[in-house]
Amino acid sequence: MDATTYNYHPQYKYYVNTTQSPEDPQAPGTYILPRSATQIAPPSCDSGQIQVFDPVDQEWSVISDNRGTYYSTSSGELGNPITILDPRESVENLTKEEPPSTKESDSLRVTKVLTWNSGWVVEEAPEIGIEEKINNLGISTAG
Repeated sequence: MDATTYNYHPQYKYYVNTTQSPEDPQAPGTYILPRSATQIAPPSCDSGQIQVFDPVDQEWSVISDNRGTYYSTSSGELGNPITILDPRESVENLTKEEPPSTKESDSLRVTKVLTWNSGWVVEEAPEIGIEEKINNLGISTAG
């Protein structure tokens, strides 16, 4: 006879799937569970949520599922993609909305500036002088 087993991710502890575990032939009435598994059934959850198991307290909780690709809305990393694997990780200063391109389709020249204001805002890039252009290319003008 097999027992229903609920498997969870070994690192992030979220529910993965349900399998059957065999009875231990040397200890009837006990079952051979794989690592990162429990016989405690996870609760149901809504779309956008995920069940996470606490192996210390031996209980499931339902939390927001924050896994996926996000884009930074912080000024220092604005628009950079960030992949979140842990559903418990904070998504503060992140959005799932992909930023628009700021380059002209036929060149690598940046012609627009990207900002975040409860949504992506694309504005014309200010004109820069020759010294700043040289600096941006990493060319030293020091003699």
